[in-house]
Amino acid sequence: MKRKNFKDKNNPFYGEKHTNKSKRKIVLSHQGQVPWNKGKTGVYTEETLSKMRKPKTDEHKKKISRARLRKFEKITGGKIRKFEKDISENTKIKIAFGEILGTIPSDACFKKKDKRLYNYFLGSIDREFVKRLSNNFARLGIRARVLRRSSGLWYMQVCRRWLKAFLPYLEKKNNKWIFSNRVLDSSDKEFKAAIIRSFSDADGTVTYTIKNGKYYSRHISIYNSVRELLLQIKGILYSFGILSRIYLNRNERKDKIGNQFFEFSATYSLSITNYKNLKLFYDSVSFGITRKMRKLKKLICSYKCIERQYAVEDYRKALFLYKRVENCREVSRRLNIPPQTVQNWVLHNVKPRLVKIHLKEKVI
Repeated sequence: MKRKNFKDKNNPFYGEKHTNKSKRKIVLSHQGQVPWNKGKTGVYTEETLSKMRKPKTDEHKKKISRARLRKFEKITGGKIRKFEKDISENTKIKIAFGEILGTIPSDACFKKKDKRLYNYFLGSIDREFVKRLSNNFARLGIRARVLRRSSGLWYMQVCRRWLKAFLPYLEKKNNKWIFSNRVLDSSDKEFKAAIIRSFSDADGTVTYTIKNGKYYSRHISIYNSVRELLLQIKGILYSFGILSRIYLNRNERKDKIGNQFFEFSATYSLSITNYKNLKLFYDSVSFGITRKMRKLKKLICSYKCIERQYAVEDYRKALFLYKRVENCREVSRRLNIPPQTVQNWVLHNVKPRLVKIHLKEKVI
């Protein structure tokens, strides 16, 4: 049996009511001037029309806008109270919030979109990282889609009024975000670890050099242009027992790109070295990105168990020789001690086990 085509004029319900003339009649009927359909239906009374009319006076408009603002402020206040209650009672939600918070001073952009709306934007070439943050927002009750641009950048964006609940955990310095005392003074180690984890995922790298089958220069580096922010990260790491140092990675400079000159601010790096510190980072903080975590595990496994115990004389010789040559590699070559060990002695004030025992006996 042949099926009938009901498109356009073949449709039995198709009529001439969609012509320009009929549309004009509908508009006039809505204004109460011409009855539609011969006065049978669609005629509005004056009372109905007065309710449909938009407010004309500025005072009336202000009253409506104030009422809407009060309504939105009430809804926003309720969501903020719920958020504060959730992060105080639910550990998983607090960890998710910590990972979101850690990206704001690094890769994410967090700012006011208009007078009351806050916008969070994160872009990265690593899909796993952006997807992880999207899942964290889902734990806060916000569905954020992960999208991809033609350039290969994965990104997500969230706009909410109640995101101003993030502000007590942040401060602005020289138009850059840093963490507030509420983060630094927190006693919740899981929350702090979540912040460092996402910050390291965004701005951190695991680096080592292999030469003749041996590993050299094994360290984790975290880069940022705000030195005070890295000092805060250093303090949080120290609460886990992890020692680190901050270096000036690159000075301020002007570079020509095309026909224009651009100013680039100084870049600082926070470096974590030594097996003990790297192992503590692996156990207590870790990375969220699988690729970086796998590399860190490989780096830790590259350390060999060395049974050699350095005497007090070795420690003193290293300190004395370093004062003369001022080069850790040269001290390592002359005394046949690994360069990383010499660096820990002379730069980081790390003492060998036998030296610590000797100092304790002296005190007693």
